[in-house]
Amino acid sequence: MNEQNKKTVQEETPKTTQGVCCTAKADVRYSRVSTDELNQQATEHIHIPVIELDQFRRVKRRRMRTFGRKSRWGRNATRWQPAAAVSALLAMALLIPVILQSKTPAPVPAVPVTYPEPQVRVYLSATGTTMNLPLEDYVTGVVAAEMPAEFRLEALKAQAIAARTFIVRRLAASDTSGVPSGAADVTDTVSHQVFIPPDQVKADWTRLGKAKEWEKLQQAVRESRDTVMTYQGKAITASFFSTSNGYTENAEDVWGNAVPYLQSVDSPWDKTLAPGYKQTVTMKRNEI
Repeated sequence: MNEQNKKTVQEETPKTTQGVCCTAKADVRYSRVSTDELNQQATEHIHIPVIELDQFRRVKRRRMRTFGRKSRWGRNATRWQPAAAVSALLAMALLIPVILQSKTPAPVPAVPVTYPEPQVRVYLSATGTTMNLPLEDYVTGVVAAEMPAEFRLEALKAQAIAARTFIVRRLAASDTSGVPSGAADVTDTVSHQVFIPPDQVKADWTRLGKAKEWEKLQQAVRESRDTVMTYQGKAITASFFSTSNGYTENAEDVWGNAVPYLQSVDSPWDKTLAPGYKQTVTMKRNEI
């Protein structure tokens, strides 16, 4: 090695006791960038393996001579090798998480659990037969029979919730009281809930030009679906009536048993809104 090359190697050998950053090819050791600057870059960007100074000094001298020779690209190309190595490692550090993430299998969505809709057995008093139909169809038939379709949508929804709650309570308790021979869950009379088969309702209303009312009825049942009233986790006794005298009754005054959620409350709307609040009846004297 000539004197000029020896001088270059001696001047560029780190003299601190700090670790020296290097790449896999140890190109960074022969660099015009100071050791402190390289350590700072490694800290700010990526982790580069560190070789302690005493290990660095044990590198064979013949390898040091290699760095002293001119490369085929000239000494100017050597200046850019350390920076290119750092850039390559930085790019790898940025791409590895993306590659690993792309190989991570996507989570499999849970299969939604569906349950069959409960069936309701309705005793048809006119024919003495029993009709089986899905619960929501039963609710549709009850709302059609219990409330005029001309009422507001929210009123129809409230009626649907009351009708659904009434039948859910009976189904949960296997209650067939009031049904002849216990052959059904409910009757179609006021003893339980008035009911008209939905197919019959649709046919009659279509014939009478009430297609919009039929659509509104279905909307009320659909938008209130799966909704019931409960007390302490159980469906309540959803009793209802068309008209009161300005207030409701206590359960104990009607049935003899107190029910916490069936207590008297004011109902002033009956006087002004209920169509059957006032009725006029003409009778003969001997009929009184």
